[in-house]
Amino acid sequence: MNNNLLFHIGYHKTATTWLQRQLFIKNSPIFLPVSENEEGASTVAKHFYQDKNAYLLSSFDLNKENIVKAIQTFFEADKIGERLPIISHERLSGSPHAGGFDARLIADRIKNACPYGRIFISIRQQHDVIFSLYFQYLRMGGTHSLHEYLSTPYDGKRPHFSPNYLEYHQLVSYYIDLFGEENVLVLPYELFISDAKNYVHQLLEFCRLKLDLNSLDYSWKTNQLEGNLLAEYKSRFLNKKLRKNSLNDYGPKQKSWDEVYVKTLKSLYSSANAKRKNQEFIQQKRQEIIDWSNNRFINGNKHLASLINVDLSKYNYY
Repeated sequence: MNNNLLFHIGYHKTATTWLQRQLFIKNSPIFLPVSENEEGASTVAKHFYQDKNAYLLSSFDLNKENIVKAIQTFFEADKIGERLPIISHERLSGSPHAGGFDARLIADRIKNACPYGRIFISIRQQHDVIFSLYFQYLRMGGTHSLHEYLSTPYDGKRPHFSPNYLEYHQLVSYYIDLFGEENVLVLPYELFISDAKNYVHQLLEFCRLKLDLNSLDYSWKTNQLEGNLLAEYKSRFLNKKLRKNSLNDYGPKQKSWDEVYVKTLKSLYSSANAKRKNQEFIQQKRQEIIDWSNNRFINGNKHLASLINVDLSKYNYY
């Protein structure tokens, strides 16, 4: 199997969708997505955390045979040329809504299947990413309040959000141990926001690739938190009627609710007073996250900064 692979593993909410739709695409002159789709997250990534029947892999199963087969089949069907094959999927850093419980197992499977691969990790300041993750959780079907989402202890059964998932230095250290410091790149999302061309330039330098940086659309954005978040928050109990998945214990989805839900939110967001209340709500919830955090990430972020040789203090990591 071709070992010259780049793995982009997330984290979630760090411009992964932009990368997957602007840079890691099938018609790219420099990257070749290992995926059945033209753009978006890699379809091959699922083999690193689930079996052929979509069950969660055993913690003792490296699944090497199926992983290698999936990658080899793709290579046989596509001409690589000078392009760099890439597997991009934020789930490879674990699921934030399940505490990233299998992040280390996935790292072991990547190393076992592709021992000479390279790793690209994107991070984001924890207070900001938690805010974004929480509303992603609601839009995916979650029903907990922000306090419940952040503060529910693990009871030894189904995993859910854990602040330990966002101790980035632990995952980064492990990948450096597995692949070597020279084969692991970590970039902060904040750099992408402030200087996207520099962000992409550093990625290309790491990959030893060249591309006209002006050929990319840096204005294109997706998964932005827009609309009336206060209305979404107060209407979260409806998610059992809207979305059927494990975040709400597989509530019975009734499609007729979707149209009602959207119309209700639009009406709630129509007045200037509603917009003002929405902004006040956003400020309150951001402060709630800061208060809950109580500086718990500072020491880990300082360790991370020394690992990746990036001054994270200028991005308010500490």
